[in-house]
Amino acid sequence: PLAKAVAARGKVYAVDIDQGLVDHVAQRAKEAKADNVQAVLGSFTDPKLPQRNVDVAFIFDVLHHIENRTEYLKNLATYLKPTGRIAIIDFHPELGPHKDDPSLQVKRDEATAWLAALGFKKTEEHPLYTDKWYMVYSR
Repeated sequence: PLAKAVAARGKVYAVDIDQGLVDHVAQRAKEAKADNVQAVLGSFTDPKLPQRNVDVAFIFDVLHHIENRTEYLKNLATYLKPTGRIAIIDFHPELGPHKDDPSLQVKRDEATAWLAALGFKKTEEHPLYTDKWYMVYSR
């Protein structure tokens, strides 16, 4: 869906830290003829994108799995254009599948504080889900 949204002139970098999943995404993109999708093998602390001109970094149900979230977000920010945005969707801690494991929870206020330390502010909030929060941050 993101490949269609950015159309042929745009580029989607699909990042994962597991080579098997990167290969899976690459294969799915090929099957869908989504030539504007590039699967990228990132690391635990850095998405390792091939360019530093990203308009939007979209983190969907993943931030809670990142162990060193502040370092990852700091590195992610270096790949964004000055006008770039970070969009995050993650579970409300009390409603998500990890409600009994605080190490796998991210609160909206935490993400907002981490990104504020990097010069980002919350610019949008979308109530699309009952079990997840969705925020967009800009510089």
